Amino acid sequence: MNISIDELQYLASDNGDPEMAFNLGELSEKYDDIESAIKHYSNALTYDKRFSKALFNRAGCFTKLKQFDKAIEDYETLINFHLDEDLVKSLIGNVYCEIGSFDTALKYQNEAIDTNPNRADNYYYRGISKFKANKIEGALLDFEYSLKLNPNQEKVLFQIASIKRQKKDYQGAFETFNKLVLLNPTNGHNLYNRGLINFSLKKFEECLNDLVEAHRVGVVQATQDIVTLFIQRYISNNQVSEAISLFNHLIDICSDENNLSYLYFELGQLEFNQQNFSSALNSLNKSIENNQSNLNALELRGIIYDRLNNFQNAIDDYNKIKSLDINYFNNSANILFNLPLLDERMPFEEKIKLYERAIQLEPNNDTAFCNLGHYYVKTNNLDKALKAFKRAYELSPSNGHNITELCNCLTLQKDWINLKVYLEKAVALGVKNAEKGLEKVNLLLE
Repeated sequence: MNISIDELQYLASDNGDPEMAFNLGELSEKYDDIESAIKHYSNALTYDKRFSKALFNRAGCFTKLKQFDKAIEDYETLINFHLDEDLVKSLIGNVYCEIGSFDTALKYQNEAIDTNPNRADNYYYRGISKFKANKIEGALLDFEYSLKLNPNQEKVLFQIASIKRQKKDYQGAFETFNKLVLLNPTNGHNLYNRGLINFSLKKFEECLNDLVEAHRVGVVQATQDIVTLFIQRYISNNQVSEAISLFNHLIDICSDENNLSYLYFELGQLEFNQQNFSSALNSLNKSIENNQSNLNALELRGIIYDRLNNFQNAIDDYNKIKSLDINYFNNSANILFNLPLLDERMPFEEKIKLYERAIQLEPNNDTAFCNLGHYYVKTNNLDKALKAFKRAYELSPSNGHNITELCNCLTLQKDWINLKVYLEKAVALGVKNAEKGLEKVNLLLE
């Protein structure tokens, strides 16, 4: 039976028992409901003011919420209890480190080590402060000494490996990440990081194996890096079948819906670029099935529907995007350019707004200016239409369609002098019927 955290908290009233209130606080933390955790720890302290575990955990929660003054207050109360004073000082230092007061942080953490030089965590927290204060070598020494006091600490090994990677000691970083993988082989992030180090060491097969295993256990960044580092390389080397094979393998071992949606979208994009619209459409449908809000997949599917002359489905996808995320819609030049052409029922005024927005995104798109001019004509705004057609012509003076539309607008305005100028240019371009038009204008001007 799946019971929500709210239901559990309702069913498990603490009944004035500090231990039960503490347990509810830990349960809330497990579900990342930090504010509820603070409430329960506070209840526990109401029932027992010297309940040190509740005070300790509440201070940690305050730190997570960046309520640093309250965290320090709780930790200082713990010091007065004379319980694990050294560790508490390390944690006070950690709070000051979060604030960016590194000197104060190190003062507390030095005191902690002076009080108890045999606690591994004291060196770990001081190492964090030194690292953030850009005292990299000192941080590394503290992490290594923490590990000496308590071997196999994953958090410490991770910091050491990260520093070695930062220093471009890739072999050292690999050896440390390898220890992490051996300590916890199911931790996808350890596999992911070892994979990246293998890439830096140019051990590409080992890198791919690690990233695939990280992907298998749900590390999203691993999936994206496989696409970037390997699949894109296959594609650029015209190894399309290898790329598709790797996509299919990743899809087969993926259980996360959002990750599946991402993979199907990327596969669909590859198939689209290969002009395989039927396969691309199938992949994009699966992408959207796994994530109804995948805007990239909806947009690309709309483009394919447009190419296949399935205009209503294209309109539906573009309007779906508009309903899901208006900012995405307003910043997609493709949608803004194409939706007005596809949707015959859209009012001309709305089409004009979309084209004006599209031109803000792509101010040198002559087709957009020409289409905008067309809709200005439809609304009888000839001055704006003329301005739009002139800009289209300026951007692409060899485009016969642009100059034809410009001449048509000048005809509507009965501006025979300027019409003659542009008809002469149209004749030079070899535009159909331009010579006949020029003859008629010359007669009008005689």
